[in-house]
Amino acid sequence: MINNRYKIRRKLGTGRSQVYLCTDLLNPSKDLAIKILSSAAQHKELDAFRNEYYLLKKIDHPNIVHAYNYGTVLVIDKNDPLDADIVEGSKFFTVDYIEGETLDRYEIGNEIELLHKILEQICSVLYYIHQSNYIYYDLKPENLIISNGNGTPKVFFYDFGLTKFIPQNEPFDVQGTPNYIAPEILQISHVDHRADFYSLGIMLYYLIYNSFPFETDDELKIYKANIEDDFEFPLKDGYENLIHITRILLNKSPNNRYKTSLQILEELQIPISEQMKNTWTPIKTFCGRKKEIYDINSNLFNKKANEIIAIRGEDGSGKTFFLEEIHHNQTNSILIEKSDLYSQNTFWNTLLRNVLYSEKIYNSIDDNLKSEIQELLNNVPDNLQEKLKSLFLRISRENNFLLLLDDFNSYDELSIELLKELIPILQVNGVKIILSEDIGKPILSDFINNLSVFNLYPFSEADLSEYFDKSYFKIFPKHLLKDFVSNNSDLLPGNIAWLIKNLIFLNILEYHYNEVIFSNRSNSLNTI
Repeated sequence: MINNRYKIRRKLGTGRSQVYLCTDLLNPSKDLAIKILSSAAQHKELDAFRNEYYLLKKIDHPNIVHAYNYGTVLVIDKNDPLDADIVEGSKFFTVDYIEGETLDRYEIGNEIELLHKILEQICSVLYYIHQSNYIYYDLKPENLIISNGNGTPKVFFYDFGLTKFIPQNEPFDVQGTPNYIAPEILQISHVDHRADFYSLGIMLYYLIYNSFPFETDDELKIYKANIEDDFEFPLKDGYENLIHITRILLNKSPNNRYKTSLQILEELQIPISEQMKNTWTPIKTFCGRKKEIYDINSNLFNKKANEIIAIRGEDGSGKTFFLEEIHHNQTNSILIEKSDLYSQNTFWNTLLRNVLYSEKIYNSIDDNLKSEIQELLNNVPDNLQEKLKSLFLRISRENNFLLLLDDFNSYDELSIELLKELIPILQVNGVKIILSEDIGKPILSDFINNLSVFNLYPFSEADLSEYFDKSYFKIFPKHLLKDFVSNNSDLLPGNIAWLIKNLIFLNILEYHYNEVIFSNRSNSLNTI
């Protein structure tokens, strides 16, 4: 049991992190996988692990696992043998548990159509990742889970530990699994999304021949082979087209590989389906809001400032994403998410639990206070409000932290009444608080003294340019799309994403194997 919440059921695997099947006692109906990275890992690994979690939180794709909670292992059940390999102080995050086999263990045999179905999904996900300006960097069978839940294979990507945002890709280290690393990575040359195609080529070679194109386990010799060797492609009945694709993928020069993974679908004569392209709304990216971030950071670093900050805006203005960005950058922050409000747990229980199991707070308070908090979480007293005031007073006297409250004006009446008592206590003891409110609903924060309001307005033209530069890779017709959005949108980031999704759905953004065309279809545009 981790942090009196995650019950370990069995070990699933080990790589850069340990992965277990677990049950979240706060949501026991859903199976989760929990990834745990030892606290002894290097600082760079710990940063990559944390960044992987926040990247997965931004991703919305049916073939990629969703991430839920991130934290530090602070309490384990030392009497449970399943907890024996878990060390306090390790970092963890939870993701969807997928029942299935990794591709290296999945039985394909000589079923070429089955391999085509798997490749179709891999290419679709790669297009989504690459279009969104990312390089996956670790494509291999061990990182793909195949589920046969409905009788047909469904591919899931679940490890994004090495994935890099292309605008932030330089400088970079040689990274990846030796057998699958592209020559340009090994040569510290210019690297773009086509490095993933080389990895796909090695993977496809192995699936065709049940061997790698080099006959060695020596890492340096593998590197040399990937840079210099002309691989052999023996004939194999029925696999002629797949071998042809593999040859192109394994070209030493990225310029001679495919431009996008959609061209692989063309080689396989697989159409670009409606279902496929409707998953290609780009990965969320944080843009603009530089002044707001600067002013808020100035407030956070000023220990004498005790204003509470309200982030306000219309639906679609990016309030939740704004708080998530702050949460990502402020390691001492505690975020109460919008989804927490609709869980089966009460607000006060969620708040108190998140505060207790925040690493800095847990390690600073004494055992008596920890026991009191845990007892309250387990058994609700009649004088709950007074007890909570006492506990938060003692916690905040010893700890300065940042509390982020999303969707504040969706809180129920009991939660607001409790916060009317708790916020002054936190405020006077130096706890920083940032909340978000939808201006389309009644404002509930007016009771707060010393409230500083930041409004999130529509994007400027500069913000919009940044949005499209970050959201799409260089071969996408983003300038045409930007001009259309500029003239036909309210320029709120959430509504821009909604508009793009509809442009895809209505085939105004036409995806072809070799290009994406922005089509001015008058009837479809009138629908928009």
